[in-house]
Amino acid sequence: MVHLHRTTQADPVVVHHAELDDLAHLLRHCDHRFIDTYAGMEKLHPPAAASAKS
Repeated sequence: MVHLHRTTQADPVVVHHAELDDLAHLLRHCDHRFIDTYAGMEKLHPPAAASAKS
């Protein structure tokens, strides 16, 4: 994931369905955000505006 980000400038998203304690040590050297609510996810990736039909 780090290699993907560094070589493509993409922002990978990881979905992790377990306690975060086991993941935190792996991310200590990476720029990252923990988003644990749907509202937080919507702030990061707002829904696309609906296209108006003519």
